[in-house]
Order: sequence, then C-alpha cells, then structure tokens
Amino acid sequence: MILPISINTLFQYRPFTNRILIVTTCLISLAAIFSNDDWIYGWILDGWKLSGIFGHLFIHADFFHLFGNIVYLWVFGNAICGNTNNRLYLLLYLGFGLFAAATHNIMDGSPAIGASGAVNGIVGMATALYPKNSVNLFYFLLYRTGTFELPLWVLSLFWVAMDLVRISIGNSEVAAWAHIGGFFMGLALGILFLKAGIVKLTEWDNESLLDSLSPK
Repeated sequence: MILPISINTLFQYRPFTNRILIVTTCLISLAAIFSNDDWIYGWILDGWKLSGIFGHLFIHADFFHLFGNIVYLWVFGNAICGNTNNRLYLLLYLGFGLFAAATHNIMDGSPAIGASGAVNGIVGMATALYPKNSVNLFYFLLYRTGTFELPLWVLSLFWVAMDLVRISIGNSEVAAWAHIGGFFMGLALGILFLKAGIVKLTEWDNESLLDSLSPK
C-alpha cells in the first residue's frame, strides 16, 4: 500500500473550502455507512439524475474507501485550493465530479459512489501546475513501513496506467473511467488556467507542465 503524505508546494491562501468539503464528505459518508435508510439510493450515480451526479461524491462504500479518497483530497486538494482561491475551488471540485460522472455514464454506466472522480480531477490539475514537485509517500509492504519521494508526473503516469489496466481487464469494482475523465479534465483546465494567468505559481515551485511543453 502506498499513500501520499504531502506535496512540496506553498499555499497562497488558507484552503478553507477543501477542509469544509472533507468534513462534509466524512459526515455524509459515515451517515451512509452506518445507516440503513433508503435516502442513500438517491445519492448513487446511476444515470443522469442530478441527485446522483453530485450526491455520489459524498457517499462511500466503507471506511477504507472513504479514507483513501480523503487522504488524496487532503494532500492535493489543499494544494489546489491554496493556490487558486476558495470560491473557485468549489466550482472546480464540483465541475470535475460532473465531468467524471458523465465520462463514467457514457463509457461504463454501472452504479457508482465515491469522490474519486473529482479527486482525480484535482490530481490532474495539480499535475499541470506541479509536475516536477516532489510528493512525499508512505508505504506499507510485508510488515515494513517507510517514506520516499517521487515527482508528481511519475505518480500520475502510474495512476493513469493502473486505471487503463483496470479498464482493459474489465475490473468493475473501480470506476476507472470516472478517474480517467476527471484526471484529464483537471489536466486540461490546469494548463488553460496557467495560460490565461488565472493561476500563478510561487517562486519556490518547479516549472509547470505548460512551461515544460513550451518551446525554449
């Protein structure tokens, strides 16, 4: 098991919106996990109902499903929220969730829950802004634990490749198409925001993906 701990970047704003999203997601997800009420079914992504398209972002199958998404949202969501602004970040998060849900409905169509599509959008945008910034990672393998660092672009390639493998073998337990849709929407918007000057990096950051792709 490998989990991100932090990404090496500075915050230009306090990421209040991301923290509120995390608390809200945890509260609603825990209510869904420990509840037997029928209200849960209206929040599942199952077709094009708005309640499901946005509601599925806030419910999870179990504690470990919730924990995994919250860890990624904490690490990468704080970085994006802290370097865009709190109002814009909410629109980005919901927009990524919407695009991920649409991709899943078109390419898969099975019922789904969880924030991972929107979270992958945040990771995609972080990859556009900070591809060469190091991510601190925690690993647990055969009763051994430790930490190491990798550039974000390496991790992103690995995560996208894993989703493509899941799609190729027909793994229905993970909404891989939602991950792919969210990630590439985030990547594209990140590049667009950099080009338009909506987001600006700090002097301590490495070059962005836009800088890397631009002619020297």
